[in-house]
Amino acid sequence: MIYCFSRFTIKELCALEEIQSEVSDLTNDIKTLEDNLAWLMDSENQLTKQWNEKDGKVQQLGVELNQQTTKLIRAEKQIKQLKRTLDLIGHEKQALILLAEKDLCTKELIESNESALQQLAELSVRSLYEVFHTLLLHIHDG
Repeated sequence: MIYCFSRFTIKELCALEEIQSEVSDLTNDIKTLEDNLAWLMDSENQLTKQWNEKDGKVQQLGVELNQQTTKLIRAEKQIKQLKRTLDLIGHEKQALILLAEKDLCTKELIESNESALQQLAELSVRSLYEVFHTLLLHIHDG
């Protein structure tokens, strides 16, 4: 600090030092806010990327579920056709055996579809939980 007694008083110089200190503090606060903003923007980009990836997985599971549903419908139609054919032939024992075999196949497809639905539901819930949990952690830490 330079004292120039002819031009400024000690009181004026002290006030100037206080103002300079406040400006320095405000500059530091602005830098901190800018750093926080950059961090939040990066976090938002990461969360958006994760969301898009998980959304893609959910869509893929939806496609697989539709494929399994189509296969199940096709299997049910085949069972009905076979049953009609066997009824026409009149082989009751063979019809029951074939029907039982087709019934097992149908049950396997149903279980497969239920599994896919369960996985889809779990993935959806887990994805939403992870996104919001991460977001809340970032907001809380920030």
